Amino acid sequence: MAKKGKRYIDHYLMKERAKGRRFSQEQEKQLERQFEGVYLHSDGRRFIAVANVPYIDAKGRKRYKRPEKTFKTVTDARNWLEEKRVESRKGVEAAETADPTLAQIMEIAQPKKEILPTWNRVQRWWRTIHEYFGSTRKVRTIKDRDIIAYQAWLLTRPNGKLCRSDDGDATCPTIQPITVNAYCGELLWLIREAHRLGLIKVMPQYTPIATFSHRPLNITLQDFLKVVDALPQHRALLLLALNTGARKGDIFRLTLDRIAKREVLQDGKRVMKTVITVRSTKTNKENIQVPMLRKVEAAFEAHIKQQNAWLQRFYNDIADPKAPNHKRRVAWYQRCRAALHHKVQKQNQSKCPIKETLPDLKPLAELRGPGDLNPMGLVFVSKQSLRPYKSIGWALDSAIKRAGVAEFSMHSVRHLATTVLLDITGGDVDQVQRIIGWSSTAMLQIYGHIAHRHLKTFEKFDELLGDAEEWAQEDQTQSSRLKAKKWKWKKKASARRMNRAE
Repeated sequence: MAKKGKRYIDHYLMKERAKGRRFSQEQEKQLERQFEGVYLHSDGRRFIAVANVPYIDAKGRKRYKRPEKTFKTVTDARNWLEEKRVESRKGVEAAETADPTLAQIMEIAQPKKEILPTWNRVQRWWRTIHEYFGSTRKVRTIKDRDIIAYQAWLLTRPNGKLCRSDDGDATCPTIQPITVNAYCGELLWLIREAHRLGLIKVMPQYTPIATFSHRPLNITLQDFLKVVDALPQHRALLLLALNTGARKGDIFRLTLDRIAKREVLQDGKRVMKTVITVRSTKTNKENIQVPMLRKVEAAFEAHIKQQNAWLQRFYNDIADPKAPNHKRRVAWYQRCRAALHHKVQKQNQSKCPIKETLPDLKPLAELRGPGDLNPMGLVFVSKQSLRPYKSIGWALDSAIKRAGVAEFSMHSVRHLATTVLLDITGGDVDQVQRIIGWSSTAMLQIYGHIAHRHLKTFEKFDELLGDAEEWAQEDQTQSSRLKAKKWKWKKKASARRMNRAE
């Protein structure tokens, strides 16, 4: 073994500093990485390369050996070190993948999963798998009983989102069975990926927990219209959701160019109908075309008129420096534009293939009219961000409390529209599926035409909507009468108390 002197990097820096050269801390660190493992020979003329080579021993443990070799030049020593490092990496990877652990399979599968829009959820599943099985658990040792034990452990695990304490308190809600199936399904996907790569030969068997996926509809058309009356600022949005039966994201991103008058054949006559073409956010295709109901059309026209007036006032305040709200409107617009620019940058850095389409707000100097405040032509523009709505959950919850009906979400409106159409058509699933674009258990069937029977169906729907509005008004009148009667009784009681006090 040759006798090593000091590190070559120390010798190099001392020699260069003697010449008057100065190095920053970053430059010194870069040079240390560049000449790592190279030493000066004791004779001061040759160089010794010492490699730190990992290998796998007979028991599967990672060990290190340090071969060394003497060279005449620094370049030859560095080239030899790089060759040794590449060879050692190949040997270690081959030894590890011959009997991989779950952590290694996660590293192999990560490039395939991190491009999905659900990557955050997948990471949460993987952290839970890593917590239960550990980092050194071999994939081939995971059997059927281990998956059943993992399933039982998940069923007793507290739900971190709904329970702040992780002490296993009995009052803490646990993970739902359908979520447990998702966790176990991700574990099986990792094992299946190892099987596909030829790293294991036998796949374990697993039976998911039986779950009852049907959720009863806890809202009627009459109750829904009570909520619509209690939420006048979102009346057109809710009625359009009921009319189309579309998802809330499809309604939020609806544009004016997808609502147009068309000539259709009805009862042998050509009539003009307002047709809504909904673009699905899931399939990114225009898969739903439905005629607009008369009641909905009136609410839609009133909403567009009100929104155009608001955009015109907004533009007038920006364009006129003497307007009383000029500074506030300009600052508001600049904030909206800065937030939009940040969102676009964040989307460009993301690896997710499905990205939200955002409006392109121009600089203040390039604004030419109120149309530039809504460049995408959105039907519903958020006044806070000049973008599509993200949610109306808070407004909907407060309206539900005011109307005094059972709680429901925006997605329940899609179920309500399907239920009403099934009642009208006598349970014709195929017809309703063509109208709303409802998915079947076998495959997603998408149709984009308006048939003669579809128009008849929506005519009945419009009549039913009018009847339900009358019911809602009657209930509202009765409730106002009861309130007035109660208030009258309270006034009499207070008058009696005042007389007694006198």
